[in-house]
Amino acid sequence: MKEILISKYIDNEMNLEEKLDFVKEIKKSDPFYKETIDLIKQEQLLSFNVEYPEPLYLPEPAGKSKNLRLLYPIIAAAAIILLILSITTRGLNPKLAQPQRKEITYRFVYYNPSAKSVQLVGSFTGWKRVNMRRIDGTGYWQIYLKLPDGGIYKYNFIINRKKIINDPTNPARIYSGFGGADSVLRL
Repeated sequence: MKEILISKYIDNEMNLEEKLDFVKEIKKSDPFYKETIDLIKQEQLLSFNVEYPEPLYLPEPAGKSKNLRLLYPIIAAAAIILLILSITTRGLNPKLAQPQRKEITYRFVYYNPSAKSVQLVGSFTGWKRVNMRRIDGTGYWQIYLKLPDGGIYKYNFIINRKKIINDPTNPARIYSGFGGADSVLRL
């Protein structure tokens, strides 16, 4: 109990009446007095006061009025508004948001001499069918499409408007999410 009273005294957690009772209690008991003094000395050793230097205030440059300082918040607010506008403008205009990627003309080719029609579907067509052209008498079907460089595209061929197949000349595949696979093209 005495340690708690000493701690409260050291930490200044007593009101004036409690402090008065504490001092009277110390006067009555010499061991309590010695214990209090020892704990106060220990607290002195453990505590240290950090002295912070006075803040440094730079003098106002000659020729500048104090009214100029009123403009600083206005200038900062204007800069923030311009930053927000530039970000939102880029977000609204995709051409500003990302640099234009170069387009590459890519040739899709499929060989099937018995096919009556071959179509191409893919992420680059919005999965809409695009008819491929038969190369005269060779059994090859082809189409040239412009695709943005640097993209990863999924695609398949549709034979005779029914059968969906992967590109047999491209081993890269990815699960389609519909129980099959799509061919993958990376430019």
